Amino acid sequence: MDLENRLRHPSTRGASMGKKGIIFSLLAIGFSGLFILLFSSSIEQPVDAGIAPINTRVLELDNGINDFFSYAQNSLDTCGFSALNALYTDINNTGNHLAAGTFETRLSNCLNDSSGCNNTLNMSAVLDEYTRLLRNTSRMALDFNVNTVSISDEQHWQLEITANVSINVTDQYASWRTSKLLITTLSTVGAPDPAYVTINDDYNGNEERIIIPNERQDFVEWDLDSFVEFLTGAEYHASLNGPCLSSRYEAQYDEQNDDCGLESVVDPNYHSILMNTSYDSLVHMDYQVLNEASNRYPCDDLMGGMPRVSIRAVHRNLTLTRQDATRYGLNNESIWYFTPALNATTARGCPYFI
Repeated sequence: MDLENRLRHPSTRGASMGKKGIIFSLLAIGFSGLFILLFSSSIEQPVDAGIAPINTRVLELDNGINDFFSYAQNSLDTCGFSALNALYTDINNTGNHLAAGTFETRLSNCLNDSSGCNNTLNMSAVLDEYTRLLRNTSRMALDFNVNTVSISDEQHWQLEITANVSINVTDQYASWRTSKLLITTLSTVGAPDPAYVTINDDYNGNEERIIIPNERQDFVEWDLDSFVEFLTGAEYHASLNGPCLSSRYEAQYDEQNDDCGLESVVDPNYHSILMNTSYDSLVHMDYQVLNEASNRYPCDDLMGGMPRVSIRAVHRNLTLTRQDATRYGLNNESIWYFTPALNATTARGCPYFI
């Protein structure tokens, strides 16, 4: 039960440390470089050693710049994941999703300087703290700028984030103005799923979800036991049928993409409306519930045969389309085929059977 509770409640990676702990951990990485830099600067080099003091100072400054970009690279993943959580928190608190087509821009701004969100672990704030320490310890005048942040690609379980960062260093011996393109592959495993904010609002529930991939990639590996694990573990499956994580942040649930589409199963135990027997014929794959199944999957089965199956071995209120039951390897012993009566209707879903 403890494991299930942990899986059902979104949390950021390293949440037990707190945001201050994450910042200090990042700074510790940077300090190691600074310690080496400062230690080397304290060694007096004799003139006849062939290394003039001015060259030594230039080398120190150059190492400091390299340490800065290394620290920025390490920070990008942490700041990106924090930005995802900040956007989700705003959606969860207000019930308002991102506008269509704005996910990349909103996430980029939130990651960069927390524009439009409450992300204290944004890139600008983290690098500002590091450069402040760098100024104090290395006695150099410097400033930086996060010029651009962009989301260039999305896969089922990851986002590719690119940041262009520049730094300007001024010293009595030399000066630099340089920029670097930083790229990281941000894992979205463990990120919260804002689509369930909609499901909770529409179906009177309290089911929070984080993205947990199911290890089975091929549908031939599925059977009743694996489907039960899929449901109770609140897991996700890469699927052409479901919307991408970005579309879930924008509440664009009818969009499909083979490169990043995800689907999961809505658990009726967390939604009182779905527990009502009047809704027995409602499908429970998440993207179908989000799109209101009566519109997307009409009760008259155009393919012939019976349109709904009740997975009685799992839960009497859990029903799937016959196609979905077949995809997930559910056999005839675990499912109950039925045709809903057409003379009784409900607010959502197909007419229920009587």
